[in-house]
This record gives sequence, structure tokens and C-alpha cells, in this order.
Amino acid sequence: MLRTTLLLSFLLASPALWACGTIKMWHQRYFEAISDTDRLDALKFMHCEPVVEQYKGNEEDLKLLLEVIENALIRSRQTDTEEAKGYRLLAVKNYMVFGLYGIGDYVVQHTLVQDRIGQALGVDYFPFDATFRERTNGFSPIFYPFSDFYTTRDYIDRVEQQVNMLLRSTRQKQTVSITSIFNAAGEVLKIHVTGSTDKFLNLLYPSEIRLEGTVEQTLTLPEDCVCEWPEDQVRGLVRTEDLNFDGYPDLMAFNNAGATGNRWYVVWLFDPQAEEYVWDDFLSELSGISLNSETQELTSFETQGFCTQSWSTYAWQEHAWVETKRAYTRLNPEGLCERVDGEIVEGKMVIVSTKPYSPERR
Repeated sequence: MLRTTLLLSFLLASPALWACGTIKMWHQRYFEAISDTDRLDALKFMHCEPVVEQYKGNEEDLKLLLEVIENALIRSRQTDTEEAKGYRLLAVKNYMVFGLYGIGDYVVQHTLVQDRIGQALGVDYFPFDATFRERTNGFSPIFYPFSDFYTTRDYIDRVEQQVNMLLRSTRQKQTVSITSIFNAAGEVLKIHVTGSTDKFLNLLYPSEIRLEGTVEQTLTLPEDCVCEWPEDQVRGLVRTEDLNFDGYPDLMAFNNAGATGNRWYVVWLFDPQAEEYVWDDFLSELSGISLNSETQELTSFETQGFCTQSWSTYAWQEHAWVETKRAYTRLNPEGLCERVDGEIVEGKMVIVSTKPYSPERR
């Protein structure tokens, strides 16, 4: 019998509301050198509705306001009071604006994903540039079209240098802790997965397994494997599941979430004889893995949209995965979606049933 406990910690700030001052007030108070007492008010200001439209045609004032916000973030990062930390966490929790930067004919209003691993945020904002998609593996900010902002190239370059420097300083290591208790030999196995986290993109790269405080094994991920947090909800970043039904927990680390609902995990199978985890290429390629302990089978699920679902069921036979069943959806001549189920006989699918299908029945 196996008992598995996943320990994840993350900070959530309580929602708060405050009134935003008028533009005139900001002219009077914040278009001056920022002080220690002003920085928290500047952080509060970033939670207000975007003010770019109100500054349209007044480029100098907008640039000055952004400099105030930059200084407030830098100073709050240095002092890191609980109050400043709360404002930053609240901004992330509620997907609020951290920075407004005009590049060419756009103003970038960028929202950050939640920091789900529980560390205080640093200065996580940046201007858009030509290499942005390459640096972030295709992740895109939200664009709102405006015009006639930031015609001074020197200013844009200076802001970009400052922000990129601050971004680099926010990277630090995070730890996800899993405790797996074996009953068979009365041994207690404690697994700690440690990875390097990019606090802006919320990526975690599992790199290490610790056994009772000692490094027993180092795991290396393929270069093209990026363990990325889904943005809409909290999911198990690291899981232990007995995937091959041998009584030992195998290790799964969240890899990626597709736009249509697919979920991929990278997998290491536990080798009880070698007492180590072994990378499994096959399972690491499967989406939406679910287990049936009664039949000792594993099923993968993948969808590309309406009536494009597929299922494959595998059994662990003689240290290899063998496909035993297959199903897919298709449109019938009447234009209705149906599911086709079959069994795999000598490597080929033999259809055994066809029935109407709707996504709700998954």
C-alpha cells in the first residue's frame, strides 16, 4: 500500500479596493523625485484602471509617470516590506497591470501569471521587443492599439535595459516536496524535487531527487521540454503515480498544457532493483494519462477541438507498453459527432462499437 502526499505552498493576497486619485493629484505628488513614503502609493496606483488614454497626446507626462512606477518598484524590491509584498502579490493574483510601455504604435498592457510557489515577487515587467517571442517560447502579452507614444528611441532603449536587468535578478530556486511512504519493506522514501524557476514565466525545471536529505539521483530534462504552469488553475506540478502497476510510485512532472485541453507530464519510472527513477520516453509523449487499477491499464486522451478526440489504452506487458484498445471521434454522414471504439488485434484496430458522442460524455 502506498500513501503519497504532495506539499505545495503558494501565497495569495486578500482582495482590496482603493480609490484612484485624479490625474491632477498625480501631477502634484508624483512628478517629483520618489521618496520612501511615496513608493507604496505608487504601487497602489498600478492597480488603477489604465491611464494611457487620459495621457494621450501628453508623452512627457506619461514617460514621467512610468519612471515613478519604475522607481517605486525598485525601491520596494530593495526594502521588501510586507505591505509592498502584499501589493505585488495582489497585482498578480488579480491579473492587474504592472507596467505600461509604448513601443511604436502600441502600448503594451501586460498581465502576469500568479506566482504559485509562494515567493514574494520582484520587479516582473518589461517592454516588448523583436526577440520577445523567442525569449518566452511564443508566450504573448496583451496589446491595445494607441498611437504617437514614445517616439524617443533612446528612452525606450534605456527602459528596456533597466527592466531586463531587474528581470534577471528575480530568478531563484524553488522546491516542491513530495512524501511517498512504502509499506512493503517498511521503508520511508522522501522525495524532494528541486528546480530552477523563472519567476516571470513561472517555469520550473526539475533537476534533482533527494532521498532523506541526501542527493541520490540527478534528473536531466531534454532541451525541448519546458515544465510550464497552466495559467487558469492550480494543477499538480509534480505527482507520484504507480503507472506500471508494480507497487512503486513513479514520478510525473507537469510539462505543458495545450490550448484545447491537452495535458502532458514528463515521466520517470521507478526501478526497484536499481532503486532509481528511469526516464520513460513513451509515457512522456502521452497526453491526458488516466489509470485503471482494476484492469491494470493506462489510457491517454488527446483533443484538437470539436469531434477530434482520440483515446489509446495500453497495458504493461513484459516490461513494455502494448496498445490494447483505441477510440476516436468523427462526423457521420448526417454531420453528427460519433465515437468509434475498437480493440487492437495483431497491431490493427478492429471496430467493436459506434455511438453518438458529445464532449460532456468524456
